[in-house]
Amino acid sequence: MPDPHRRKLTGGHYKDTAAAVRGYAAKVLPPSDTASTIVIGPVVWELSGRGRTNWYFVIGSADAAGTFRADAFKIREDDKAQADECRDLMITELVLRRPPPMIHSFDDELAMIRLCEAVFPCERTHSMRAAIELERDL
Repeated sequence: MPDPHRRKLTGGHYKDTAAAVRGYAAKVLPPSDTASTIVIGPVVWELSGRGRTNWYFVIGSADAAGTFRADAFKIREDDKAQADECRDLMITELVLRRPPPMIHSFDDELAMIRLCEAVFPCERTHSMRAAIELERDL
């Protein structure tokens, strides 16, 4: 019987989900002493090129120079429950294992990017907000 704490992640490799989230946070997110604000979006989906649904959430932050970055944590399987679990584990990772930055968690992409645009004003946040508004026909 498969171990319930191990999941099939990208590329057919089995990894501990919490370890995958910790590794992602360490590799992709700015160091905790430079990231004073981190924004975590809701779990949303996109269609892959093969007509499958891929779930992901976006983490907005800035590097030491103040340059906005948006990193997507993607689940390459049609498994929303796993995406929700990874999002919860990411919040836990940020709160418990790093000096606490200001963390904003959103259930709505547009509200998230509007805050990003206010906190990290740049062409990228402006264009991301415009794209979401266009998608929603606002």
